[in-house]
Amino acid sequence: MGKKKKVDKRTKKNLLCKRKFLKAVGIILRKEGYQKLGVNRVAEVAGVDKSSLYYHFGSFDNLLEQYVLANDYWLGVYKEPISDGTGIDMVEIGKNMILRQFDAVINNEELQAFLRWELSENKGIPKYIAELREEMGHEMLQNFRQFFKDTDVDLEMLAAILISSIYYMILHRNQSKFCNIDVNQKEDVERLKKMIDKIADLLMGNLKQNPITK
Repeated sequence: MGKKKKVDKRTKKNLLCKRKFLKAVGIILRKEGYQKLGVNRVAEVAGVDKSSLYYHFGSFDNLLEQYVLANDYWLGVYKEPISDGTGIDMVEIGKNMILRQFDAVINNEELQAFLRWELSENKGIPKYIAELREEMGHEMLQNFRQFFKDTDVDLEMLAAILISSIYYMILHRNQSKFCNIDVNQKEDVERLKKMIDKIADLLMGNLKQNPITK
């Protein structure tokens, strides 16, 4: 086995500095909200001079972009390979993606804060990330579509309903219940996951009645 390449002190220092800035963005999003994000505040929380921010990231927008690309659930999922199995296998993969989305968003207050920012501004990094997510999502749905071509399943509409409803219920959870569902409660979370399972089972039944031909 080859020896691990040693990282010199300068490289370690640079990596540590970048991590401090990225961590600071998350802390501010979680504790203070996206409205407080700014070069001076991020540098203050990071405990690093703001000149280092420009040295390592080039611009504040680049810092925010790197943070979101590393933390957004769907942008990470889109990089994963898609199975070339049967249509029913693809339903299982899709179901698991949705379930993982719920867990990823509900357990990540920083991501929730960014999603609120995305909903409030139609410019800059929020707009860029939303468009990037949509572009990559379209490519992923293209991979799935072939497995549903002989069925009456409207794949885009199904994905839109499931994904957006999960986003809304999570972002709305501290306001009130939604349709008498409180995703702050473990029992209701389990109800939601069971219904996603049920929807997947219905899709599987549809696919069995309309077998995929290659």
